[in-house]
Amino acid sequence: MFLKRAHLSLTVIDIELSKATATQKGHCGEKFFTVRKISSTERGMSVLIHSNAEVFISKNSNLPIARVITQETGSGACELWEQPLKPGDVIPMHYHLVEETITFASGRIKVILDGNEHEINADRDGTSSLLIPTRLHHEIKNIGNNPTSMLAFFPAVQPEIFPVRDK
Repeated sequence: MFLKRAHLSLTVIDIELSKATATQKGHCGEKFFTVRKISSTERGMSVLIHSNAEVFISKNSNLPIARVITQETGSGACELWEQPLKPGDVIPMHYHLVEETITFASGRIKVILDGNEHEINADRDGTSSLLIPTRLHHEIKNIGNNPTSMLAFFPAVQPEIFPVRDK
């Protein structure tokens, strides 16, 4: 529960922000005011359950990707994907035309960024994230003994995956 406080002269008005939408009117001396509570759905805020997300199979990795935050769920300018990775799963070398932020809360992951190998050990070091610049070639592999999942954030709607094939 959030409280917002408005000070008008000597009068203090407490507004409880909730799911309900309401309007309060009042006055303070000769000043009239209107305070409107805005519901979370009016603000475009939604709580999205990842297991309810639309899932597609990536043509690059043949692995499922859940599109959690999309235009269809209310986003105007970004997407969030969740991708499970079993031990040994590989997301082959690819790139995007926008930045990508990838977060791992658990697991051991090998990441190849533009030919350079890096190991992430979120089990040992805690939640870890990567910021991958636009058009940077990258590959991801679960090298641990347990399943993990990654969250991928894109500052664009419907970001494309461009596979990089060996020559």
